[in-house]
Amino acid sequence: MKVDTLSIHPTFECNQSCEICYMRKYKKADNFTLGEWLTLPKIASGFGVNQIACGGGEITLNPSFVRDFAKECKKNGVICNITTNGKPLKDYTDSALKMMFTDVTMVSISFNEFLIRSLDDIKEYKEIVKRVNKYAKTGVNLLLNASMIDNPKILLTTLEELFKMGAERIFLLHPKPSNLDITKIKDYIYAATIKWEHFYVDNSINQVIKHNSYKGWKHKCHFCKEFLSLTGRYLKGCSFQTGHIAKLNALEDLPKIVEGLKINGYDHCPAISGDKF
Repeated sequence: MKVDTLSIHPTFECNQSCEICYMRKYKKADNFTLGEWLTLPKIASGFGVNQIACGGGEITLNPSFVRDFAKECKKNGVICNITTNGKPLKDYTDSALKMMFTDVTMVSISFNEFLIRSLDDIKEYKEIVKRVNKYAKTGVNLLLNASMIDNPKILLTTLEELFKMGAERIFLLHPKPSNLDITKIKDYIYAATIKWEHFYVDNSINQVIKHNSYKGWKHKCHFCKEFLSLTGRYLKGCSFQTGHIAKLNALEDLPKIVEGLKINGYDHCPAISGDKF
C-alpha cells in the first residue's frame, strides 16, 4: 500500500474541550512518548510517506516538540504540516513562534463555532494569522455548520474574509457525525473552488458532491487509500474511525503493517452517519 499522507496525534492534551472533538476519549497510556514520535519522520520516509499532518490534542502546547519534529521531517524529506486551535499561540512571543515554525511547511488553524464565538475571537484569530505568516504558510481548517447551509452567502463571506486575513489555503471540513445536507449548496462550493485557487474540501465533502448523495458512492472514500491516521498507538484508516486497524507496540512496526494492508474505502462516510467502523 502506498501512503501519501500520514495524520498523527502525538498528544491528547488540549487547552480546549470542544464537544465535537473525537479525541476526548483517549488516554495518555494509549500514546507513545514525544521522544518516540521524533523517530517517525525517518521511519515514514522509508516507506514513501510524502506528508505528515501533526495535530493533537493541541500540539503547540509542546513548542520544542513541534520544532524538533519539523526538523526531523525536513531532514528526511517529508512535508510537515501542523494543525492547531490557535489559542496557545497568542501567548507566545514572536521569537518563540519563529523557533517553533521555521521548518514547518504549513500551520493550519481551526476556525469553527466552538472556538470563534465573538468579534474579539475574530480579531484575535486575525492577529494570530498575521504573526504565524511571518514564519510559515498559514492554512485554515474551516468547519461547515448549519448556518452556512441555510445561507450559503455566510460560507462565501467567511472564505472571503479568511483569505483577506492572509490564509494561504482554506480546507472545508464536514462535521462528523452530522445530519447536514451539503448537496443543497454544492453549486456554491463549486463556485468557491473556481474563485479561490487554494480552497479545498475534505474527502467526505468531495465524495458527497461528486455523487450528489451521502451513500452508494461509485468511487469509494479514501479510507486506507493513500491516507492513514496514527491516533497514539492506534493505526486507523481515517482519523474518525471508531475502531482501529492495528495497535502498535513500537513505531518501527508501522512499515510492515502498512505493507500488508488491503482495505478498500467505503461507499459512504460512517463517521458522518454516526456508524461504528
